[in-house]
Amino acid sequence: MTHLNELFLRLCIFALLLISTDAQLLSTMQGIWTTLGGSPQYWRGTQICNSTDFIGVTCDPSKSWPVQIVLPSRSLTGTIPSSIENLVNLTSLDLSANQLTGTIPSSIGNITSRLLIHLDLSSNRLTGTIPGTLFVSSSTLSYINLSQNQLSGTLPPFGNLTSVNLLALNTNSLSGIIHPSIGQLRSLSTLILYQNRFTGPIPPLFNTSLRQIEFDRNQLSGSISPSMMDLPNLQMLHLQTNQLSGVLPARNSSLSPISKLDVSGNAITSTSGYIFASSTCSLSNNPLRTCLVNISAACSYTAGPCTSDPSSLDSMRDVWTSIGGPPSLWNGSYICNSTDFIGVVCDATLTWPVQINLSNRSLYGSISASIGRLINLTALDISSNAIVGSMPSSMCNLTLLTSLNASINQLSGTLPPCVSTLNRLQSIDVSTNRLSGTISTSIGNMSSLRYLSLSNNSLTGPIPTSIGSSSLLTSLYLSYNRLSGSIPQSVMNLANLQYFHLQFNSLGGNVPGRDGNLALLIQFDARSNNLTSVEGYLDTMDVCDLGGNPFPCDPPLDVSVNCYYQCINTITTTTWISSPAWTGQTSTESQTSSIMVQISREAQKLTETQASSEPQISSVQRSTVQTSTVQRSTVQRSTVQRSTVQRSTVQTSTVQTTTETQPTTKQSSIDVNQLYDNNTKISVSQARDVLNEGLNKSVGLESVNLISAVISSILRNNTSSFVYTTVNASINLQTYDIVDVRSISSHIVDSTIGVTVPASIVESSTRVSVALSSLNFNPFRSIANDSIYSGVTGVTLYDDKGREIYVRSSNELINISMGIIRAIPDDHYAVCQYWNELETNHLTNFSIGIERIKSIGGDEVESKEGGDHKMLIIIVCCAAGGFIVLLSFDLKSEGDMNGKLEWLQVVSDEKKTSVWKSLYNGTTTVAVKKIERDNHRLLREATRLKTETTKSMHHPNIVMFMGQNLAEEWIMMEWMNDGSLFSYSSTHSISQFIFQIGRDVSRAMVYLTDLNLVHTALTPQHVFLHVTNDSMLAKVGSLGHAVENGSKWNLSSLFTAPEVIEKKRQYISADVWSFGLLLQFIAADGKCEEKQKSKRISSVQVETKWDTSIRGLIQDCTDTDAERRPSFSDIAQRMERRGALSGIEPEALPP
Repeated sequence: MTHLNELFLRLCIFALLLISTDAQLLSTMQGIWTTLGGSPQYWRGTQICNSTDFIGVTCDPSKSWPVQIVLPSRSLTGTIPSSIENLVNLTSLDLSANQLTGTIPSSIGNITSRLLIHLDLSSNRLTGTIPGTLFVSSSTLSYINLSQNQLSGTLPPFGNLTSVNLLALNTNSLSGIIHPSIGQLRSLSTLILYQNRFTGPIPPLFNTSLRQIEFDRNQLSGSISPSMMDLPNLQMLHLQTNQLSGVLPARNSSLSPISKLDVSGNAITSTSGYIFASSTCSLSNNPLRTCLVNISAACSYTAGPCTSDPSSLDSMRDVWTSIGGPPSLWNGSYICNSTDFIGVVCDATLTWPVQINLSNRSLYGSISASIGRLINLTALDISSNAIVGSMPSSMCNLTLLTSLNASINQLSGTLPPCVSTLNRLQSIDVSTNRLSGTISTSIGNMSSLRYLSLSNNSLTGPIPTSIGSSSLLTSLYLSYNRLSGSIPQSVMNLANLQYFHLQFNSLGGNVPGRDGNLALLIQFDARSNNLTSVEGYLDTMDVCDLGGNPFPCDPPLDVSVNCYYQCINTITTTTWISSPAWTGQTSTESQTSSIMVQISREAQKLTETQASSEPQISSVQRSTVQTSTVQRSTVQRSTVQRSTVQRSTVQTSTVQTTTETQPTTKQSSIDVNQLYDNNTKISVSQARDVLNEGLNKSVGLESVNLISAVISSILRNNTSSFVYTTVNASINLQTYDIVDVRSISSHIVDSTIGVTVPASIVESSTRVSVALSSLNFNPFRSIANDSIYSGVTGVTLYDDKGREIYVRSSNELINISMGIIRAIPDDHYAVCQYWNELETNHLTNFSIGIERIKSIGGDEVESKEGGDHKMLIIIVCCAAGGFIVLLSFDLKSEGDMNGKLEWLQVVSDEKKTSVWKSLYNGTTTVAVKKIERDNHRLLREATRLKTETTKSMHHPNIVMFMGQNLAEEWIMMEWMNDGSLFSYSSTHSISQFIFQIGRDVSRAMVYLTDLNLVHTALTPQHVFLHVTNDSMLAKVGSLGHAVENGSKWNLSSLFTAPEVIEKKRQYISADVWSFGLLLQFIAADGKCEEKQKSKRISSVQVETKWDTSIRGLIQDCTDTDAERRPSFSDIAQRMERRGALSGIEPEALPP
């Protein structure tokens, strides 16, 4: 009974507690309702889970406590009570769209940190700051909406909110920076902060789930980061009406495009990459320099100026004028327009130049001191030109410079010592110039220097030991100078040094060994100096060449088997020396002669003894030294020296030795006779060294001999091709198998100089090499001081054993193109100058001269002012000693062409037009278009092409017109070796050339657009190609289809845009449409040609694997709204920029 009483008592107490708890919760709920300003007709009863009374309240399944309070648009006019913290089981609180005032109580953090998932206080009149407790920590809170209130102050830091999916704080008066911790909300997909007063930069966002960012209508500054543009799931980015500046980066092409992009109303000046959005896109009200932006036609933007600071413009133009740049370039008002200011790359804001690359631009002037004003330059390349004068000391103002390349010019003077103050400079190349003086010791102060090349100059004095302080130096090239003294140990022990070239100087003494704790050098070349010993052990990974130094044979050098060297045994003997030929005298003297031995180390002693007992040599003969090499390995190399005077040898029982006196003055180490020896073989690298030295020292007949001897030597080494290019000389050697070919040819790279040889001339050989050379100086001035109006072009043929082929009495013609000669006066005509100085039977050297035109009575025609004109010069010859014809195409001639035309092959045969591969006058391969029954079209095309040529407006990307004969109904064009793009694509991949072809075609179309012409047939069948190695030149042909802009549509045309069919008129925009289809054809590797034949394509398909910029450009060009298509100028600039990013070097647009 006692137990029952106790149990009853406990139940009573529990019931009282429940009644008390329910009463307390009821009181809290009613207090909350009252504070919220709720209507007194609700929340009156005692059952809080009665939704009829306690409207908006949802309880847990047990009906014990509320879990949701949802009261949107209930006309609540009170405040949010702090007692709301007692509802610790709440998962959702929605008080949006009421008229609540006051602040957000800090006690709200008691529910947000527990079970709350959804918090919406938007669209009220709340004031004050956002309590820090709201964002402290929660694993459940996923929705926070405080938008459209009157909240102020700064954002508190965001804690560990691991589940927040939406954060909306827009339309308040929040200020300060956007707290960087917002970037750590990993689950965030929607971030809305627009219409506040936030300042400062956009913080880094690492929220990979973000799909929607709205930061517009704030006061944000700084730039837009590429990482934000590349958030993988981003679909909407609104940043309009801020103070953002700089570059708008493009989205990574591998990601899906942004759907909605709005950056209008900022200070963005340029774009980086192709800007595209699939739905809406706005860049309006930005100071965009529109000549360089790469924006989809679907994006709206405001055209801004493309101008630069006047002082920068003046400096740039002065630099350009001084170095001899053509006036048609660098003459605009915007230095960051790479179409005008070729070779210039600007900073990210497109304000000033940071890189200038003018390599190989045929510049011939001097470097202006104004270059020192371009203080933001980081890279300057003016190599491979003919720039003269000294390097101005003002270049030392370029303190940001990291790379300087002025190699292969004609610069003189010294390298300014102040260059050593450029602490960021990593690479200096001033090789192959005419620099003199000594190397400044201050060069060792350049702490960032990694690459230094001073080769091929006339530098004197010692190698500064201070270079050993350049701890980052990896490559040091000092060869082909006049340096003296010794090799510094400090330089040899540079920790990062890999390449050390010292050949062809006057260095003496010891070769210091390298510290054994350091990595091996890759290459060490100290040939042709006066070095006498090696201190310490010397080894390399690749090249180790000590040849041409007077090393003694005993003791042997402490070098690895990789090292090549010669050694000398010294004996005393009396010899007779022939005096110079011009004195006719002889003399005797006692001297020390050197014997270089090609025997094993064990045989040296015997050799010395035998050599010392040699008989005296006759005074009419000159004694010589046989020079041999010793390589410290089982394989020995040898060289053979030849002398230009009579030789004498003495035989002993064991070894042949000879002695030679050393010349009293230093001469070239190159022996051309040695190179002609049938046993001499040299590598390509050796050939370059020999040519560098020889052509640098001689511009006379010796240079012609040298080129011939070098070609023979490398062919004996089974070298099938060789290309050599400097400012003054170019060589191209190519080898062909003569099997089922009509002709073989060769051409000088980047020129119009070439040769074509009929295969029948060399049919006795199965393998033939063609050597073509071009010299920019006259090596025959000592023979005849005739003026020449071209370079000197040399042609030689070789058989499969490297022997020159005898060419004589051939009935077939050899075609040698001398290129375009621009300086023939009107009162003169061109003549062929044939230089047979070598008395050989092979083809030899040619140049172009002039003779004055004589009248019928024999008087010379008077010169006309301004009468210079262009001629395309072709030399036709049978063989040296046979007849030579000079064929010149005067590009100003009028009327029908005459001459023999051989029709070789039909390459295209359409209904009214046939195109033939033809041979003009038996020498020149041309394309001849014959049009029957449509003489008006033929006349129209010939007249248009002729008019353009007469105005000197020939365009390099339009097939060149060469003449016409309307009586015979044909016009003659240049022959494009690789045919049309359409035919070429059937056997080759073309997609990798899309930027090159697109660039070339768009340039041609800019030219036609300027003439107000519509091509009307811009298809793969009418784009023609010339392919060399890994490059491709494209030209637009078939201009007979062209009409003036706005002309009536020719109904027979299949290639046109939708608006042409609709309006029955041809417009330039239709060519843009065709260009888009052309790009599609190239991107698909020619596999969509059937679509090209359709009269109308409602939508153009692109593949996701194609380059993003190409996809965007195709879509822009084939937009059904013709007014939204880009112009050809825009297209050309986009192709130029995108091609440069793909590694295609930009080229100058034609003037």
